[in-house]
Amino acid sequence: MNSINFFGLKLSIIQLDLLKREIYYAIKTNKKKVIFGYSLGSIRILKKYPIMLYFGWEKADIMIVDGRGLYLLGKILGFPFKDDISIPQLSNIILEMANQHSFSVKLLGATKENNIKAVENIQRKYKNIRVLNGINGFFKEEEEQEIVNEINKHEPDILFVGISSPKKEEFINRWKDKLDVKIILLCGGVIDILAGDKIQTPLWLKKIGGASFFRFIQEPKRLYKYFFPFIFFLIFSFLPAIIINVIIKRRKDFSIPNFYKIPNY
Repeated sequence: MNSINFFGLKLSIIQLDLLKREIYYAIKTNKKKVIFGYSLGSIRILKKYPIMLYFGWEKADIMIVDGRGLYLLGKILGFPFKDDISIPQLSNIILEMANQHSFSVKLLGATKENNIKAVENIQRKYKNIRVLNGINGFFKEEEEQEIVNEINKHEPDILFVGISSPKKEEFINRWKDKLDVKIILLCGGVIDILAGDKIQTPLWLKKIGGASFFRFIQEPKRLYKYFFPFIFFLIFSFLPAIIINVIIKRRKDFSIPNFYKIPNY
Protein backbone atom coordinates (compact mmCIF):
# COMPACT_ATOMS: atom_id res chain seq x y z
CA MET A 1 0.00 0.00 0.00
CA ASN A 2 1.58 3.27 -1.14
CA SER A 3 1.71 6.15 1.34
CA ILE A 4 2.27 9.88 0.98
CA ASN A 5 3.49 12.74 3.15
CA PHE A 6 0.48 14.94 3.89
CA PHE A 7 2.16 18.03 5.36
CA GLY A 8 4.16 15.90 7.78
CA LEU A 9 1.54 13.19 8.32
CA LYS A 10 1.74 9.72 6.81
CA LEU A 11 -1.41 8.74 4.90
CA SER A 12 -1.99 5.77 2.60
CA ILE A 13 -3.50 5.84 -0.88
CA ILE A 14 -6.39 3.45 -0.34
CA GLN A 15 -7.75 1.36 -3.19
CA LEU A 16 -10.27 -1.04 -1.71
CA ASP A 17 -9.44 -4.05 -3.87
CA LEU A 18 -5.71 -3.69 -3.19
CA LEU A 19 -6.35 -3.14 0.52
CA LYS A 20 -8.46 -6.29 0.80
CA ARG A 21 -5.80 -8.22 -1.08
CA GLU A 22 -3.08 -6.94 1.25
CA ILE A 23 -5.08 -7.87 4.35
CA TYR A 24 -5.80 -11.35 2.98
CA TYR A 25 -2.15 -11.88 2.04
CA ALA A 26 -0.96 -10.70 5.48
CA ILE A 27 -3.21 -13.23 7.21
CA LYS A 28 -2.34 -16.11 4.90
CA THR A 29 1.43 -15.49 5.08
CA ASN A 30 1.52 -14.42 8.74
CA LYS A 31 2.89 -10.97 7.82
CA LYS A 32 1.71 -8.68 10.60
CA LYS A 33 0.01 -5.44 9.52
CA VAL A 34 -1.07 -2.55 11.75
CA ILE A 35 -3.88 -0.35 10.43
CA PHE A 36 -4.31 3.13 11.91
CA GLY A 37 -5.83 6.38 10.70
CA TYR A 38 -6.08 10.14 11.03
CA SER A 39 -9.11 12.41 10.85
CA LEU A 40 -9.27 16.19 11.13
CA GLY A 41 -10.09 15.61 14.79
CA SER A 42 -6.86 13.66 15.21
CA ILE A 43 -4.82 16.65 14.04
CA ARG A 44 -6.19 18.78 16.89
CA ILE A 45 -4.83 16.43 19.56
CA LEU A 46 -1.45 15.55 18.04
CA LYS A 47 0.35 18.09 20.24
CA LYS A 48 -1.32 16.70 23.36
CA TYR A 49 -0.61 13.11 22.30
CA PRO A 50 2.58 13.15 20.16
CA ILE A 51 2.65 9.35 20.17
CA MET A 52 -0.11 9.54 17.54
CA LEU A 53 2.28 11.25 15.11
CA TYR A 54 5.13 8.86 15.94
CA PHE A 55 2.82 5.85 15.67
CA GLY A 56 1.64 6.82 12.20
CA TRP A 57 5.17 6.99 10.82
CA GLU A 58 6.92 4.26 12.82
CA LYS A 59 4.36 1.58 13.74
CA ALA A 60 1.46 1.70 11.28
CA ASP A 61 1.71 -0.16 7.98
CA ILE A 62 -1.51 1.25 6.54
CA MET A 63 -2.78 4.75 7.38
CA ILE A 64 -6.46 5.36 6.68
CA VAL A 65 -7.80 8.81 5.78
CA ASP A 66 -10.44 8.45 8.47
CA GLY A 67 -13.07 11.06 7.75
CA ARG A 68 -14.73 12.82 4.85
CA GLY A 69 -13.36 16.23 5.82
CA LEU A 70 -9.71 15.20 5.60
CA TYR A 71 -10.37 13.23 2.42
CA LEU A 72 -12.05 16.18 0.67
CA LEU A 73 -9.36 18.61 1.84
CA GLY A 74 -6.68 16.35 0.40
CA LYS A 75 -8.52 16.04 -2.91
CA ILE A 76 -8.98 19.82 -3.15
CA LEU A 77 -5.26 20.32 -2.52
CA GLY A 78 -4.33 17.82 -5.20
CA PHE A 79 -3.36 14.76 -3.17
CA PRO A 80 -3.98 11.48 -5.02
CA PHE A 81 -6.43 9.92 -2.56
CA LYS A 82 -8.48 7.12 -4.12
CA ASP A 83 -11.25 5.28 -2.23
CA ASP A 84 -12.83 7.05 0.74
CA ILE A 85 -12.96 4.35 3.42
CA SER A 86 -13.34 5.23 7.11
CA ILE A 87 -12.22 3.05 10.01
CA PRO A 88 -15.83 2.01 10.85
CA GLN A 89 -16.42 1.10 7.20
CA LEU A 90 -13.16 -0.82 7.08
CA SER A 91 -14.16 -2.71 10.23
CA ASN A 92 -17.26 -3.99 8.44
CA ILE A 93 -15.25 -4.87 5.34
CA ILE A 94 -12.77 -6.86 7.43
CA LEU A 95 -15.60 -8.71 9.17
CA GLU A 96 -17.07 -9.61 5.77
CA MET A 97 -13.66 -10.92 4.72
CA ALA A 98 -13.33 -12.87 7.95
CA ASN A 99 -16.72 -14.44 7.35
CA GLN A 100 -15.85 -15.35 3.77
CA HIS A 101 -12.55 -16.99 4.71
CA SER A 102 -13.36 -18.26 8.24
CA PHE A 103 -10.76 -16.05 9.90
CA SER A 104 -10.64 -15.63 13.67
CA VAL A 105 -11.38 -12.28 15.31
CA LYS A 106 -10.72 -10.96 18.81
CA LEU A 107 -12.05 -7.70 20.27
CA LEU A 108 -9.98 -5.65 22.71
CA GLY A 109 -11.79 -2.63 24.06
CA ALA A 110 -15.05 -1.05 25.27
CA THR A 111 -16.73 -2.00 28.53
CA LYS A 112 -17.06 -5.64 29.50
CA GLU A 113 -20.79 -5.53 28.74
CA ASN A 114 -20.38 -3.95 25.30
CA ASN A 115 -17.51 -6.25 24.42
CA ILE A 116 -19.67 -9.29 25.17
CA LYS A 117 -22.60 -7.83 23.18
CA ALA A 118 -20.32 -7.10 20.23
CA VAL A 119 -18.98 -10.66 20.26
CA GLU A 120 -22.53 -12.04 20.36
CA ASN A 121 -23.68 -9.77 17.53
CA ILE A 122 -20.75 -10.77 15.33
CA GLN A 123 -21.46 -14.45 16.02
CA ARG A 124 -25.11 -13.94 15.12
CA LYS A 125 -24.46 -12.02 11.89
CA TYR A 126 -21.31 -13.73 10.62
CA LYS A 127 -21.72 -17.50 10.98
CA ASN A 128 -18.29 -18.40 9.61
CA ILE A 129 -16.15 -16.12 11.77
CA ARG A 130 -14.35 -17.75 14.66
CA VAL A 131 -15.08 -15.07 17.24
CA LEU A 132 -12.87 -15.44 20.29
CA ASN A 133 -13.78 -14.22 23.76
CA GLY A 134 -13.09 -10.49 23.95
CA ILE A 135 -11.23 -8.38 26.50
CA ASN A 136 -12.56 -5.05 27.77
CA GLY A 137 -10.49 -1.90 27.40
CA PHE A 138 -10.32 -0.95 31.07
CA PHE A 139 -6.96 -2.29 32.17
CA LYS A 140 -3.84 -0.79 33.71
CA GLU A 141 -0.36 -0.77 32.23
CA GLU A 142 0.83 -3.33 34.77
CA GLU A 143 -1.86 -5.72 33.48
CA GLU A 144 -0.76 -5.50 29.85
CA GLN A 145 1.49 -8.57 29.87
CA GLU A 146 -1.48 -10.63 31.05
CA ILE A 147 -3.62 -9.11 28.29
CA VAL A 148 -1.00 -9.98 25.67
CA ASN A 149 -0.75 -13.54 27.00
CA GLU A 150 -4.53 -13.93 26.73
CA ILE A 151 -4.52 -12.62 23.14
CA ASN A 152 -1.62 -14.86 22.13
CA LYS A 153 -3.24 -17.95 23.62
CA HIS A 154 -5.48 -18.27 20.57
CA GLU A 155 -3.36 -16.39 17.98
CA PRO A 156 -6.27 -14.52 16.36
CA ASP A 157 -6.04 -13.59 12.70
CA ILE A 158 -7.55 -10.17 13.38
CA LEU A 159 -7.43 -8.00 16.50
CA PHE A 160 -9.77 -5.01 16.84
CA VAL A 161 -8.34 -2.49 19.32
CA GLY A 162 -11.32 -0.35 20.29
CA ILE A 163 -9.72 1.89 22.90
CA SER A 164 -9.47 5.68 22.97
CA SER A 165 -6.28 7.62 22.24
CA PRO A 166 -3.56 7.66 23.41
CA LYS A 167 -4.02 4.36 25.27
CA LYS A 168 -4.47 2.24 22.15
CA GLU A 169 -1.38 3.70 20.48
CA GLU A 170 0.70 3.28 23.63
CA PHE A 171 -0.42 -0.33 24.04
CA ILE A 172 0.36 -1.37 20.46
CA ASN A 173 3.59 0.63 20.50
CA ARG A 174 4.77 -1.42 23.48
CA TRP A 175 3.47 -4.80 22.37
CA LYS A 176 3.23 -4.88 18.57
CA ASP A 177 6.22 -7.20 18.19
CA LYS A 178 5.01 -9.54 20.94
CA LEU A 179 1.44 -9.99 19.70
CA ASP A 180 0.78 -13.23 17.80
CA VAL A 181 -1.80 -11.74 15.45
CA LYS A 182 -1.79 -10.92 11.75
CA ILE A 183 -3.99 -7.83 11.44
CA ILE A 184 -4.20 -5.17 14.15
CA LEU A 185 -6.91 -2.58 13.52
CA LEU A 186 -6.96 0.44 15.84
CA CYS A 187 -10.65 1.27 15.65
CA GLY A 188 -11.67 3.59 18.50
CA GLY A 189 -15.39 3.31 19.27
CA VAL A 190 -16.18 0.63 16.69
CA ILE A 191 -16.75 -2.07 19.31
CA ASP A 192 -19.53 0.07 20.83
CA ILE A 193 -21.11 0.24 17.36
CA LEU A 194 -20.80 -3.53 16.94
CA ALA A 195 -22.45 -3.92 20.35
CA GLY A 196 -25.42 -1.83 19.20
CA ASP A 197 -24.72 0.78 21.88
CA LYS A 198 -23.85 3.42 19.28
CA ILE A 199 -25.08 3.92 15.72
CA GLN A 200 -22.67 4.10 12.81
CA THR A 201 -22.91 7.32 10.82
CA PRO A 202 -25.24 6.83 7.83
CA LEU A 203 -23.31 6.85 4.57
CA TRP A 204 -25.17 9.87 3.16
CA LEU A 205 -24.32 11.90 6.26
CA LYS A 206 -20.70 10.77 6.16
CA LYS A 207 -20.49 11.87 2.51
CA ILE A 208 -21.32 15.45 3.50
CA GLY A 209 -18.87 15.45 6.41
CA GLY A 210 -21.38 15.01 9.21
CA ALA A 211 -19.81 12.09 11.08
CA SER A 212 -18.46 14.17 13.98
CA PHE A 213 -21.82 15.89 14.48
CA PHE A 214 -23.63 12.54 14.34
CA ARG A 215 -21.38 11.16 17.09
CA PHE A 216 -21.91 14.32 19.12
CA ILE A 217 -25.72 14.12 19.07
CA GLN A 218 -25.51 10.52 20.32
CA GLU A 219 -23.37 11.49 23.34
CA PRO A 220 -23.67 15.26 23.85
CA LYS A 221 -22.82 15.21 27.57
CA ARG A 222 -19.58 13.32 26.98
CA LEU A 223 -18.52 14.78 23.65
CA TYR A 224 -19.37 18.48 23.97
CA LYS A 225 -15.92 19.14 25.46
CA TYR A 226 -14.37 17.59 22.33
CA PHE A 227 -16.81 18.69 19.63
CA PHE A 228 -16.84 22.45 20.19
CA PRO A 229 -13.05 22.80 20.65
CA PHE A 230 -12.68 20.78 17.43
CA ILE A 231 -14.99 23.15 15.50
CA PHE A 232 -13.10 26.14 16.92
CA PHE A 233 -9.75 24.58 15.96
CA LEU A 234 -10.98 23.80 12.46
CA ILE A 235 -12.41 27.24 11.70
CA PHE A 236 -9.95 29.50 13.47
CA SER A 237 -6.69 27.56 13.35
CA PHE A 238 -6.28 24.64 10.95
CA LEU A 239 -8.15 25.84 7.87
CA PRO A 240 -6.64 29.36 8.06
CA ALA A 241 -3.18 27.79 8.38
CA ILE A 242 -3.79 25.70 5.26
CA ILE A 243 -5.26 28.62 3.29
CA ILE A 244 -2.47 31.05 4.19
CA ASN A 245 0.53 28.72 3.99
CA VAL A 246 -0.48 26.27 1.27
CA ILE A 247 -2.90 28.12 -1.00
CA ILE A 248 -1.79 31.76 -0.71
CA LYS A 249 1.93 31.55 0.11
CA ARG A 250 2.37 28.18 -1.64
CA ARG A 251 4.93 27.08 0.90
CA LYS A 252 6.44 23.75 -0.09
CA ASP A 253 7.89 23.25 3.39
CA PHE A 254 4.64 23.68 5.33
CA SER A 255 4.39 20.98 7.98
CA ILE A 256 1.56 20.35 10.42
CA PRO A 257 3.94 19.00 13.12
CA ASN A 258 6.21 22.06 12.77
CA PHE A 259 3.37 24.58 12.60
CA TYR A 260 1.77 23.24 15.78
CA LYS A 261 5.14 22.55 17.45
CA ILE A 262 4.34 18.90 18.09
CA PRO A 263 7.13 17.49 20.28
CA ASN A 264 9.04 14.33 19.47
CA TYR A 265 7.75 11.22 21.18
